[in-house]
Amino acid sequence: PLGFQFGIDLPPPDPVEGFTSGVVVPTQSSRRTITWLNKDVDVPGGYDALSGDAFYLIYVNGKQIISIAPTGTPTWMGDHPYFTLEDLKPGVNTIGIQVEDRATNFSEMRTITAVVDPDYPSVGVTSPTQGQWVHGTCTFSAVASDSAGVTKVVFSIDGSVKQSGTKQSLSVNTVGLRYGHHVLTTSAYDVFGHVRTVATDFYVDNVAPGISSVSHSPDPWFPCIQDGYKDVATFKGYVNEYCTDIFCQLYDEDGATLIAQGHIQNGGPGWFTFTSDGKLPNGDPMYIGQLGSYKFLKWRFTAKDRAGNWRNMPMQTIEVRNYE
Repeated sequence: PLGFQFGIDLPPPDPVEGFTSGVVVPTQSSRRTITWLNKDVDVPGGYDALSGDAFYLIYVNGKQIISIAPTGTPTWMGDHPYFTLEDLKPGVNTIGIQVEDRATNFSEMRTITAVVDPDYPSVGVTSPTQGQWVHGTCTFSAVASDSAGVTKVVFSIDGSVKQSGTKQSLSVNTVGLRYGHHVLTTSAYDVFGHVRTVATDFYVDNVAPGISSVSHSPDPWFPCIQDGYKDVATFKGYVNEYCTDIFCQLYDEDGATLIAQGHIQNGGPGWFTFTSDGKLPNGDPMYIGQLGSYKFLKWRFTAKDRAGNWRNMPMQTIEVRNYE
């Protein structure tokens, strides 16, 4: 009769001990040398007392990249094997190791992390734009990125930190800021503490434009006669600052329905003038009613400055008569 001796090994090996990265402090390098304790030097069977260790399995980000035998490899340094990992991806990498015994049981995996950052973060400010005028409560926004990850974005106004954290936007109540020029400084930090900073000039104006010396002529106004158009009405005023939009609005006698509107873009500071020849926006004459009839129409100026503040002047009254 023939006899065979065989062993049964069901328990998994013990987890690897002393697993560390060769780079203690993260750097920009994409190379890492890992090392661990080789028990086979001093302990029979190493991490598995029954069948013994067969391989050390190395993983990067969940993927096995190599298996190393416990003996007879050029990756030995005494009782600590070592292996150098090349070309780790930017960001956080998870490096794992487990033991496979000769019965193909696998130990619990031990992991360490290696952070790789080959560059400095980038940061750009989308709001406010360079030189923009703002008012009230507004949102300042940035776009920050880094191949290894942005850890924080810091917003400062005139050197004073207003927000530090992961949010890439800042709500600002500009009422607390003085009129005029300010500097928004936006800094992005990566996992290594590298910082990139950009400065954005902006301006604050929380006061609506002032309009004064408002007048109109003639009064009464005869916008049309039977055979054509008669008077040309002139509406005049003075604005105390640069405005992106100035409107002259003509309403019905109740001041509820807009009849006609003139528009000046990018005017002031200084005098401005609107004229009306009595035509409606569709080109029709501004008939009031029957011969000799009249109405008191309402009109006003309204203006918006470059910060977005609006000034709506009180309604004025002009007497409008039909042709006679």
